[in-house]
Amino acid sequence: MNYLNLALLNKGLLTEELFLYDQRGTLSLSVKYDMTPIVSSLLSDIAFETKQPSLARTLAFEALVNASGSMSGRYIKRLIETNLVLGSEEVAHKYLDVLDETLFYRKWSAEYRQYANNNKMLLEHEELGPMIKSLGASNQLSGHDISIEVLIENVVANPDNKKGLEYIEAYLMLSKDLAAIRSFVENYYGTPVLKELPKSMQEAVIVYSENEPDYWTKYGVSEQVINNFMNFKQLVVQNRGNRNLPAMVQRSFGGTFWYFYMYKS
Repeated sequence: MNYLNLALLNKGLLTEELFLYDQRGTLSLSVKYDMTPIVSSLLSDIAFETKQPSLARTLAFEALVNASGSMSGRYIKRLIETNLVLGSEEVAHKYLDVLDETLFYRKWSAEYRQYANNNKMLLEHEELGPMIKSLGASNQLSGHDISIEVLIENVVANPDNKKGLEYIEAYLMLSKDLAAIRSFVENYYGTPVLKELPKSMQEAVIVYSENEPDYWTKYGVSEQVINNFMNFKQLVVQNRGNRNLPAMVQRSFGGTFWYFYMYKS
């Protein structure tokens, strides 16, 4: 499920399509670090996509060190990217020298050596450039796992980190921590960090403020989401005690936060 959610994150569809799939809590977003190359590599990819280059570099190095008897070009590429972002061009050059000797990565290495030798080109790189410009105090390490607290600091410091924002929203919803969702919405809604709420977050807002319709309007819950909730509530109330209720809710509202909150563990 981690790889599926990472793919959704890459496409900018994580919060939009999150509940179309069988999510099972926050571990559906990222498993816990366990020193294995495959998990280190996965967490490195997530950290990189959410613009946490220091963590991405640490995890890529762990993946490389723990890979059994192989020098993975994939891990080395990530180490080159993150070292370039973090201003460690000399280290990046050493890894580029390694890839120069490979059959499948030497072309990529030649391309990225240009970025290592030309700061202006590097800043214009579609992916690495914005990451460099967003570096700041928020780029800190917190163990080997994705820290939602550190990521929130990153997004507050760098509101253009849209993937980071999507990851935060998904994490909060999958945690079912309504108090944390409420705090995040009330602190950041209407700011550059959270200009509007995606549909799934609007559904979460209704859950923690079910009897406060004025609150829904204040925090941008759409009429469509409100109408859907009324239909959802009617279905639940009318079929309370019906053992088939979960299946009935899934058929009509299986892709919503409401179904996830009520029936998924």
